[in-house]
Amino acid sequence: MIENNSIIRAEGPAAETKIRILRAALDEFALHSPAGARSRKIAQMAGVNHAALCYHFGGKDEIYLEIIKLTVARFKGHYSEYFERARRIIESAKPSAEDAAGLIREMFMMQIRLLFNNTESAKMFLIMRREEIYPTPAFEILFDEMFRPLHMTISSLVNIVFGGKLTCMEAGIRGDIILTLVGNVMVKGETINRISCGKHLGEEKFEVIRNILADTLDKILDVKNSQA
Repeated sequence: MIENNSIIRAEGPAAETKIRILRAALDEFALHSPAGARSRKIAQMAGVNHAALCYHFGGKDEIYLEIIKLTVARFKGHYSEYFERARRIIESAKPSAEDAAGLIREMFMMQIRLLFNNTESAKMFLIMRREEIYPTPAFEILFDEMFRPLHMTISSLVNIVFGGKLTCMEAGIRGDIILTLVGNVMVKGETINRISCGKHLGEEKFEVIRNILADTLDKILDVKNSQA
């Protein structure tokens, strides 16, 4: 199980204050857009004076940008190993369909476990999902650093699974479906409520969700039935 460790860190004499502000901001931005989030609410949750936000970060927009950068760091850290393994498969003289399908499943399961068992990551994921639907200027950072590399990697692996016979559009669509499976579950109201309360899904319910999503993934990667 992935531990609920935090990537929110800071250094210097004011490190503790900065960390409190960032944690409070993550809570606020997970539930509200940058426009809808309230800086005074962030200050209140962090237990600091409102002026402290400007002093340490410059304002609400700058805090949001810092949250975006932390989000990128969080997910790049978890995906770096998988990207390297994917690169070796993709660049192989004879790419293995079995290895490609296995790696997609591993990445898929890692993401499910991460999002449902790490509260901080789940909140960051909600922010990413909102950026996909209602992009702000911060979207370009997420797109360049996360969305595009992940989509290209998954789509390339999917095409290998299908023997390189898919068009770019077909591979891309299958990649999109895979990447949105977890997101469709994450945006459910019950999950958001659990996140805001700092709770996790029970192991039994998590297993049910994981098995259903895994079954759907297997259907997407089922070459025989897809070509029938």
